Amino acid sequence: EASFSLRLACARFFDACCDHGASMARRVVLSSDAAACAARLARDASMPGNHKSARAARAVAFASLTRMAQNGEDMAAMVAETGAVMDAVAAVTDESDASARECAAAMLREIACKTAHLAEKVAADGGIAGLVQCLAYDRGDKRSMFAAQTLGYIADFKPSLAMAVVGVDRGRCLVEALDHAPDGDSAIAAAWAIGCVARHGREGAAQLAKAGALKSLTDAYAAAMGGAGGGGVTNESLADRCKASVKSVIKNGGALGLLEGMVHERTPPGILRHVLAEFAAKLVDDVKAKRSFVTSGALMRLQAVIKKHDSAVAEAAAALEACKLSGEEPPAPTEPLLDERAVRDAKRINGAFPADVVSYYLYC
Repeated sequence: EASFSLRLACARFFDACCDHGASMARRVVLSSDAAACAARLARDASMPGNHKSARAARAVAFASLTRMAQNGEDMAAMVAETGAVMDAVAAVTDESDASARECAAAMLREIACKTAHLAEKVAADGGIAGLVQCLAYDRGDKRSMFAAQTLGYIADFKPSLAMAVVGVDRGRCLVEALDHAPDGDSAIAAAWAIGCVARHGREGAAQLAKAGALKSLTDAYAAAMGGAGGGGVTNESLADRCKASVKSVIKNGGALGLLEGMVHERTPPGILRHVLAEFAAKLVDDVKAKRSFVTSGALMRLQAVIKKHDSAVAEAAAALEACKLSGEEPPAPTEPLLDERAVRDAKRINGAFPADVVSYYLYC
């Protein structure tokens, strides 16, 4: 029955106490039933017709619950037992309250990341659909990071949860979150979540590939490596995350046809080598895939890749020799379009086709 301002102050007090470690957080929650109090505040503050102070109280209540859940599995379970998960799901789908969406998504993340049981609890209470909607509301905003991370944690535990994540909209929300990421941290969260889904098998990876995950991850990787010319600012963490997720989608996606467009000289070397490895492993014994590889133009583009690689290697060797003769310092080595393994894979792919067909595309 206390005013929202007084209850808000209590929630901030709980938040400050829990910031001092698991021992203090556990003492506060067990001795004062702080989790239930904060959950009740979040629930009451969401009622229609409340004063403006109720909106701030709602966000602070979820922030306090987040701080409690951060301090271990048992604390996260206590927060979940208060019924706060369903309140948070309602908050992340509230288009009119961005602060509550952000704090509620952060609370769901701290619960879902602890155990498979808690992740299933979030999913069972409608968390996945709510977070997908939250990503749509926060597209292009830094707040999207929390929803993307939560979906990634849920999907990471088991294949059934991964399929539940892509089952809502076939993975488009995560791909769009990556496409519209406003900063590196948001992009890393979306790329990581895509990888969490894709690593569990063909069904999830195929859905993501059809939703455009490969192109989005490749574009994000190229941007993280400094752009097409390689002269921009690099973000190694984002590049590593995108590369790992691309590998999962390529390995588990199943359909080679989805990879044919990536056989191109503009595909970054770090991605292209994995694409060629997948074709080298599966193309030889698949007649239908070989026919598609030719008709889609992938075989022709592969020859262009090989020619560009050979030309770059020859130019680098000539420049090094010229520096030796002139006594000048040799230029810094650059990453070749194809490494040794990629060269072997390209030759193996060419070996799956008649020599006259390969020669035609190589010299046409």
